[in-house]
Parts: sequence; structure tokens; C-alpha cells
Amino acid sequence: MDLAERTDLWRSILAGEVDVPGVPKPADFVVERNEQVVGFADVGRFRDEPERLEAGELWAMYVAPSEWGNGAGPALMEATIDELARLSCTVAYLWVLEENPRARRFYERSGWTNDNITKPFEINGVSIAEIRYSTPVSDRQ
Repeated sequence: MDLAERTDLWRSILAGEVDVPGVPKPADFVVERNEQVVGFADVGRFRDEPERLEAGELWAMYVAPSEWGNGAGPALMEATIDELARLSCTVAYLWVLEENPRARRFYERSGWTNDNITKPFEINGVSIAEIRYSTPVSDRQ
């Protein structure tokens, strides 16, 4: 991935400039340390089936490697689940690269379950597999 391109994309998303047709804009959360953003999460309705109002999605979560193990991920996860509950979601989904074992372990420790559903994700003309995870929202409150 091109760092500058992805940075511009996420600046646009976090500024509310990117819109997914038919899907309400996501809520964005950040973790800061020393006035620097070290992690962020996007959460909203389930993009694969936006008509399912009970279904939410963790659209993205990223934490700087220097902050792994310092509580940023769990803080973002808590904010994510709180937002999904506020949206009256009863189930939440996320897509993660199948070949990202560290993220998958984090999600599993956070109560998410591998649904064994995959789909291709294309980056720069290369297709890689994403795998879907889910969690009940109401059980986590």
C-alpha cells in the first residue's frame, strides 16, 4: 500500500468527507498519547447488509506498533462496542486479513468469533483473503 495515499484516504474518512452510499457515516474514535494519535477505530452499520439495522461493523482499527500492549486497542474496542450498543445493534462484524494472526488473536481475546466466511480484498491489483468475525453486542454490555 502507498503510505501517502492511505494517509490521505484516512484523513478524508476521519474528516467525514468520504461517504458510502446507503450507509450512515461511521463514528470515529482515536487514542492519543502526548498529543499524538496512536490509534483509531471506525464503527458503523454493517456495510455488507446496510438494511440490517441490528447489525453493526467495526470498519477499521489500527494502533501504532509502538503502542501495542499499552491499552490503546482495548480502549478502542470498548468505545466501539459502546457505540454499537448506542446504535441498538445486537450483532457486530469485522473483516480482517486472513494472514494477520496478531490482529486475529486480539479480536479473539476481545470476544469476537471467526465465522469462517472469507472474501477477496484487492490491494494494488493483488487479491488477498479477508475473514469475517462476529460478536453479540448485547452480551458484552
